[in-house]
Amino acid sequence: MNVHTEDRGPRAVAGPPVGPARGPSPPSGRAFQVAVDAPPTQDPPAITSLVPAVAGVRDGLTAEEVLELLAAVFPAGTPCQHWCAGPAAIGPLAAGRPTDLAGWTEGRVWGARAEVRWCRSAAGDYSVLYLGEGTALPSGFAPLASPLSAARARLALWLWGARGPDGRFSSAQLPRALDYAGIAPAASQVCVPVQLLLAPDGRVCFVRLTLAEEG
Repeated sequence: MNVHTEDRGPRAVAGPPVGPARGPSPPSGRAFQVAVDAPPTQDPPAITSLVPAVAGVRDGLTAEEVLELLAAVFPAGTPCQHWCAGPAAIGPLAAGRPTDLAGWTEGRVWGARAEVRWCRSAAGDYSVLYLGEGTALPSGFAPLASPLSAARARLALWLWGARGPDGRFSSAQLPRALDYAGIAPAASQVCVPVQLLLAPDGRVCFVRLTLAEEG
């Protein structure tokens, strides 16, 4: 995950999800880099409203500073979910925020109003991307694009795999099973709501994960 790179949005999922994601197999540790295909006859998603949004980056953080930032953006009791990954493993999709980044090189936490992503460099420090609704970035963040608007539309991203007997999600395109139990304890397939961050001309600059409560 390159936290400086603009997202490339899903190719539209309007209304109820239409099926599992398709496309090339993701490399290990990249469970979210999935292109979602809409039926050829499907109309673009209807955007019901736009609200101000921000995107920014901050470099050179320690693991402790990343955890402090996550606690500030998602205080105790704030509904959120997270995912972490490293060279040797893909962590589960779980409720809440992580309490330790040891063993992971990248990850993200998302809630109804913001998403925070991080990536550890070879030197051991962290770059962090913040995407969220509102007009102000957290302290120390440099803006990446301005102005932005967050589109309130019914969009979702299907995740890889189908539930197996052990409760994990597998696919012939994946080298190992994935664990979504923290956010989908009973679903046979899993999708995550997303929100588009748009430039004034309507161009999609970022796609961030959000929560179902927002839709």
